[in-house]
Amino acid sequence: MADNNKIDFSQFDAKINAEQFQKDLEQAKANSTDDYPEVPKGQYTVKIERMEIRPTKNGEPMFSAMCRIIEGEHKKQCVFFNRKIYGNKESDKWNDAKAVQTVIGWLDKLETETVPEFINYSQFNECVLDIFDECEEYKLELKIDYDPDGFNPIKILEVYEG
Repeated sequence: MADNNKIDFSQFDAKINAEQFQKDLEQAKANSTDDYPEVPKGQYTVKIERMEIRPTKNGEPMFSAMCRIIEGEHKKQCVFFNRKIYGNKESDKWNDAKAVQTVIGWLDKLETETVPEFINYSQFNECVLDIFDECEEYKLELKIDYDPDGFNPIKILEVYEG
């Protein structure tokens, strides 16, 4: 169980109008949907909103990209590409190096000035962040083929400046 003793909730409680908050909460409940609709398999135009190496639940490095759909029926919804790049079970078909190579191949399709390469995890993290900075700087938009059940859920078909 989480240790809530480290947070003094009274400071937050004092800042809200409890009666108004309950009314707002009821209105939010009435206007909300149970869930965001799932983005179906298909082609979309997206912008990368987040791209990083972040920890898995076990604290191991994982590549993570979040792309927001910028046009069409599913505009504003997000699609994700996550790949665990450390701690994979070793086999002839799959290991950490093969996982990293799939990420390098994906990054390479962005056609940035920063060349995706892996020397070590620290350097690769900086490389991913540099590539993401370029994506933002040049306002890159991607035409993708999205398959939520695919091994590579986001396949980059075309890259252009927005």
